[in-house]
Amino acid sequence: MIELENKLKQIPLKDINFHDCKIYAWGFDSDKNQLLMDIDLIYEWIVTKNNNYVFRVAPTTLVFENVWDVSMDISMDNELIIDKIEYSNPVVPRNIDYLPKETKEYDWKIEFLQGEITFKAISFSIYQRQKEVLQKSQTLTMDDRKDISLRKEGILYQINLK
Repeated sequence: MIELENKLKQIPLKDINFHDCKIYAWGFDSDKNQLLMDIDLIYEWIVTKNNNYVFRVAPTTLVFENVWDVSMDISMDNELIIDKIEYSNPVVPRNIDYLPKETKEYDWKIEFLQGEITFKAISFSIYQRQKEVLQKSQTLTMDDRKDISLRKEGILYQINLK
């Protein structure tokens, strides 16, 4: 595995395009109330001189915090592809007494080509587990990604929702 420096970076959610990102696994950490997803995140879509695309892709773990009220409506055969991720309706979280006073909770919707997941959560982080690979495909091979994982290691991007 390629080691990445574990450091925090801030990034606005509007600067990330989740369209066509493949999900390999998801899980729920009930001790921490986290929803986790292992995806191939497409960091950049590049148009070549021949008007074709190449992509910078890396295995990444998405982590949603303080998650509850999860609802899934998914019908799939063999893969799950993200269309978009949206959030709305900022409100005071029901457990605000245990959180910083300015914390907001959002309604989240992850739309797939095969359905959707909705839930409530206060924040969202991304862990880039390996360096990006420049390639013609939007998804990595299992040799390139090394494994399927929900590990929270690598470069941490704290998503700015404002």
